[in-house]
Amino acid sequence: MKHFFKYLLFLSLSVFSVKCVFAGQIALSDTSKFKAVPEIMLFSNFHQGIGGDTREPNFEIKRATFGYQFYVPKGFSSIIRLDVSPNLPLGQNYNTVNVYLRAMYISWKKGKFLLNTGLVDNMQHMTQQKFWGARYIFKSYLDEYRFLPSIDLGFNGKYDFLDNLSVEFGMMTGTIKDDSVSYGKYYYSLSLNYSPIKELQLKAHSTYSFQGDDLYTVGGFAGAKILPQLRIGAEYNAKFSPRKIIQHGASAYIIYDIIVDKLNLFARYDYLTSSRAAGYVPAWTVVDDGMALVAGCDWKVVDFVRLSINYQGWLPRVSANPNRSYIYLNVEFRVN
Repeated sequence: MKHFFKYLLFLSLSVFSVKCVFAGQIALSDTSKFKAVPEIMLFSNFHQGIGGDTREPNFEIKRATFGYQFYVPKGFSSIIRLDVSPNLPLGQNYNTVNVYLRAMYISWKKGKFLLNTGLVDNMQHMTQQKFWGARYIFKSYLDEYRFLPSIDLGFNGKYDFLDNLSVEFGMMTGTIKDDSVSYGKYYYSLSLNYSPIKELQLKAHSTYSFQGDDLYTVGGFAGAKILPQLRIGAEYNAKFSPRKIIQHGASAYIIYDIIVDKLNLFARYDYLTSSRAAGYVPAWTVVDDGMALVAGCDWKVVDFVRLSINYQGWLPRVSANPNRSYIYLNVEFRVN
């Protein structure tokens, strides 16, 4: 019976997809009324542990999403996105998966103003993630170490004061759980993006949640294009409560284009630490403090496929915890 419902869900999604494509093709004859754009994304990898403290080699499906973006007149649009991920530990049966809504929201854009409402993607880490440009290999700092949930229910938006100056804002319910970390009801965010010159990008962000153990998150990012082929980025983030419990850290990376927009070399260093009262570990901290190193190459094989061979290592601050070192072969397939 369980398998029957899985196949029924798969069949329903397939029928829905065909209908959306068919409807989109019909409507595209008059693009002023309706437009439907599909988006498909798959992150997969093969990794081999090196050293005595790492696991056996494994294939892994890191992320798979399927969705549609819909556009209608007067600046309105909508996104619905499903996320498919294995629900068993690595190395076990990948035929058993979890399917859940990754995003479902309505957007309205008028001139310099953008507003999203529903199950939305948070904006605090988007600038950093776009500059880093290798999400399929390693997440942006705020996302990787769970400083903030990447999606939540509520609304957010953006206003462009100038071509090089914009503000982002949002109000979320805090009801979405991201990797077993829950956030209070409600939390508010405010971010500022500024590019004083074309080659320099700056961002400052802040978030506040008034719950039993109030949470504040603040951070800053700077990204610079030193040469046409060379980019460097750095950020600092901190999350803390009135109990003087703090989790903070920094990230720095360098990206050198051997062939612009085609092939590059990259290296990244992350540092994470936290302080807390004896015997008290709040739900929002990552206990395994330490340092991460990621380095390798990123190759755009064709327009929709990217490939990377890289090293990923983790050195914990507590010596009793094991070091982790891997060689990765990452693959991204993306249509959007």
